[in-house]
Amino acid sequence: MRLYCYSLQSDLNFSIGEPYGIEKEYNLVYVFSDEAKNEGYFEREDIVSPDEELVLKIAEDWSLNPANFTEDDWLKLWTNALIIKKRSL
Repeated sequence: MRLYCYSLQSDLNFSIGEPYGIEKEYNLVYVFSDEAKNEGYFEREDIVSPDEELVLKIAEDWSLNPANFTEDDWLKLWTNALIIKKRSL
């Protein structure tokens, strides 16, 4: 299981589990790591701050890239989600 979150706007950053799949190719920024306590951590060239393109690339490697969804895919997703919610009520 893997969970990674990074937001420049809110300074939110956490990492649970080990990097998986294509993510292993990147040294993603982790502000709460022991390494991040060292001066110059954020200037290092091997540290990657994920952007939208990288997030979608990793999502596609893990399962699905929502940027590739068609309008019909989104409609089916929301229709099925609403049906599941209605059944659980």
